[in-house]
Amino acid sequence: MGSRSRARARAQVSEAAEPELAQRPSTLTWAAAIQAVEAAGILVASVLAGVDAATGQSYHLNSGIALTVIGIATAKLLKAFEMRVIGVTRTPRAIDGFDEIMPTAELKAAAARADYLINILPASKDNLLLFDRAIFAAMKPSAYYISAGRGQTVDEAALIEALRERRIAGAGLDVFQTEPLPADSPFWDLPNAFILPHLGGYTSEYEDLIMPLILENMRLFLAERQGEMQNVVKR
Repeated sequence: MGSRSRARARAQVSEAAEPELAQRPSTLTWAAAIQAVEAAGILVASVLAGVDAATGQSYHLNSGIALTVIGIATAKLLKAFEMRVIGVTRTPRAIDGFDEIMPTAELKAAAARADYLINILPASKDNLLLFDRAIFAAMKPSAYYISAGRGQTVDEAALIEALRERRIAGAGLDVFQTEPLPADSPFWDLPNAFILPHLGGYTSEYEDLIMPLILENMRLFLAERQGEMQNVVKR
C-alpha cells in the first residue's frame, strides 16, 4: 500500500503541531477520550488550587476541538462543585454538562465573565496566540487562567505581564511554548504562577488504554478498511 498509518498518543493533533506529517500520504489517528479523565483531573486540581481566593461561582471552559472530549470530562467534574460552566467553540451547539455555549468570536466577553478561564486548545493555525493581551485585560482581577492545551495558543509575554502586575489573581500552567520550561523563564519567579511539567492526560495505565485502539486501527488499516478506523484526523 502506498500510505502509512500512524497513531499519535496525544490529547490534541494539528498540522501546526505535526508539520512533517502534513505532506505525507499518511493516515493519522489520535487518542480521543483516552486521556480525557486524567487531563480533566489536572484541570480541576488547578481550579481548586485557587478556589480559596475566589469569590464567584462562575466557571468558564474555553475549548475548540477538545470540547467534546477533555472539555466534557472537565465540565462534569466542575458541575460537582456547583459551578456554572460555559464553553467557547467555533461550532456552537448544545452539549451536556455546559450551562451555556458561546462562539469563539466572543472569547473576550466570555473571559470577562469567568472566575476560572481554562484553555485546552490545540495549536492549530486559527488558535496560535489566541489568548493575548486583550483577553487577559478583559479578565477580572480575581480570576485565574489555566492552560493545559498547547503553549503556542498563548501570548506568554502578555500573560507574564498580567501576572506580574496582578491584573489577574493567578495562573495554573501545564503547557508552555518551550518545553521543558527554561530555567531562566520569568514564570519561575512569579509567586502567583502554579507550574506543572505537562502532566495533563498522563496515567501509569496509559499503554493499557491506548494499545487496544492502536491494534484495532492497525487491523482495519491492513485489511484496507480505513473507513471503519476510529479517531482518524481529518486533513
